[in-house]
Parts: sequence; C-alpha cells; structure tokens
Amino acid sequence: DVYKSQLYYSFQPQARDNMPVQHSVAGARATLEGAGYRRGDDGMYRKDGTPLSVAFTYFGDEPLWTALGQTLRSQGRAAGIDVRLDPRPEPTMEAAIGARNFEILGMGWQTTSPSPVTSVCQAMCTDGPGNLTGTGTPALDREIRALGRIADPLRQSAAVNRIEKAWLTSYGQMPLTNGPDIWAYRSGVANLGPAVFA
Repeated sequence: DVYKSQLYYSFQPQARDNMPVQHSVAGARATLEGAGYRRGDDGMYRKDGTPLSVAFTYFGDEPLWTALGQTLRSQGRAAGIDVRLDPRPEPTMEAAIGARNFEILGMGWQTTSPSPVTSVCQAMCTDGPGNLTGTGTPALDREIRALGRIADPLRQSAAVNRIEKAWLTSYGQMPLTNGPDIWAYRSGVANLGPAVFA
C-alpha cells in the first residue's frame, strides 16, 4: 500500500489520506489517454509518435534503490509507461539535485518532531531546501508560513492536511513509504556519538 501523507505518521490521529488520486493502472491509463497518449501494439503509450519514457535516478549501488527502480519499472510497464533505470555514481548526487537533473528521484526525510509544523516549509515551500522540484505556489507558501500562528492544535492539523492535499496536486513529490528506524547495539555501548543528532 502507498503511504498517503508525508507530514504525519499513519499512527498519528491527525493523519489523513491527502493523496489527490488513487493509485491504479486503470486510473493511470485513463489519465494518459485523456492527455492525448495512445497505447501501441506493445502496450506502451506514445504521443505524436514519441514513447512515454521517464528515468528513475538513484545514486550509488545500494541494492534497495535498485530493487525500488525495478519495481517502478515493472509497475510502469503494466500501465504502459517506460521507466528507465538511471544509476549514477554517489559523488554526483549533490550536483544533480542542485541542477534538478533528474526525472523521478527517490529521497528520504527524517523528522525530529511529532508536529510537521516544524518542517513543513522546508519540505513544501517553493523555496524550501527540501522541495527539490520547486513545487508549490506563492499562495500555499503564505498558508504554510502562517501555520505557526494557529494556536489550536486541531485547527492547526486541519490546516496542515488542507495544505498538503493542495500541494500534492502538483505531483512534484509523492509520499511512498514511512518506515521505522531500527538501530542495533552491542551489549555495553555507552556513547553513540553524534550519529543520533545527525
């Protein structure tokens, strides 16, 4: 199942399904056909003779990213979309992200607070450092920046969800998963060092 919010954990009472669409092959095909794409004999979509093809970029040789890319490629093919794997050397990551030289990019975020208000602008403001696609609008930026002035936690969480739902309609980022951090230690460890705070 696809995660429905990138701001709240699924177990938090404030969590809502903020995705603007349901994920389905039939829905993807209907969207593509509505946009003028036609399915060829090979099952793949084309528009004006050009195949619909996107690249999934990842950095390094971590098996998890390769497996995710292969899953996306398989799911894309089922919907008639060619998903190419674009592995790159890890040292090129910063330059590629800074230049927005990617099409689909898997990224992970870590929160240090149960409230998304502390990081929602970082992730969703058009000029936020975590908004790698620049997705959003000036009007949403103003709403995001006003969240801290809402004192009532119920009204604040309702505003967070309303903003996220609107922001996700631009499809610049989509929440995929929200798993736990698992740490293992040897008996007798007394100091974790700065890793806990990084």
